[in-house]
Amino acid sequence: MNGKMRIYNTDLIIDEIINPDNKEIVIITHIRPDGDTIGSAYGLKYAIEDRFTDKIVTVLCAEEIKDRLRFIFGDDTPLITLDELSHDLIIAVDSAEPVLMGENAKFAETEKINIKIDHHVNGSCYADINYIDDKASSCGEIIFDICKKLGKITAKTALPLYAAICSDTGNFRFRNVTAMTHRITAELIDTGIDQADISRKLYGMKTQKELISQRLALNNLRYYNGGSIAVTMITNEMKTKNAITDDDLGDINSITLDIQGVELGITIKQFDDKPEKFRVSMRSGENVDASVICVKLGGGGHIRASGALVEADDPVSAEKIIVDTAISVIGEIV
Repeated sequence: MNGKMRIYNTDLIIDEIINPDNKEIVIITHIRPDGDTIGSAYGLKYAIEDRFTDKIVTVLCAEEIKDRLRFIFGDDTPLITLDELSHDLIIAVDSAEPVLMGENAKFAETEKINIKIDHHVNGSCYADINYIDDKASSCGEIIFDICKKLGKITAKTALPLYAAICSDTGNFRFRNVTAMTHRITAELIDTGIDQADISRKLYGMKTQKELISQRLALNNLRYYNGGSIAVTMITNEMKTKNAITDDDLGDINSITLDIQGVELGITIKQFDDKPEKFRVSMRSGENVDASVICVKLGGGGHIRASGALVEADDPVSAEKIIVDTAISVIGEIV
């Protein structure tokens, strides 16, 4: 493979996977791993292993995975990283930019990543072969197509793929869900997986500290732009006072958009080790493109779900920067 190219079907990806010279395959996920990146990685790993007995597939995740996602891979725990020379094919899944891979961004820096598979429109083509489908509900939806081309999808492969799609669609509540999404998940259910149990593990089981985080998010709601923008923030002071960590924050990003009349929901989380940095997650309704706002803040993502990283002297200043940028982009929408 010479140079970097963007492709519009998965045939070249299949060619690289089935290439007999590619014996050792590495799949890289993004940091702050969610169900989509972990499910995509393990769905692809299991599909390759089902077809080929002579290929070794290793998943890398530079950060620890939350306990609630461990059912996706069971005892098959991913590695943090590997030596750069010990593999034949490197595939990055659900990672728009190399920086999102944490320590494993080193493979992009040395131009060792062979294939990128993603569904984020604002990402770069950092691999030799780049497949980006921003119409897909999730990376898992793309991986399903690849797995199906590799052979019959077993229940072992279907479980992580269903978890990936379920995770990135908000349990099939988000607008990224299409008729194709449901057709794919129907095929996955036909393999015999327990889809209700997967949904329960992703959305129905919360720790006491996750519930504390939800309470904090609700208690700290603020409204702007005539109530069309809702903002909540979790600061380091709140985390210390309530004995919670970032791992306990759970899925609070969608809380703000669940409020009637809100067109843009913003969740802000202060970094523990770098208090001058704030992680921003945006969710938007029909009238707002969250990705445009996040691009202005140095981030990106999808129209309805995007993120960015903001630096500021304190939480109040960070919120002002974020809200002012949002209003400057969308104007009056009430």
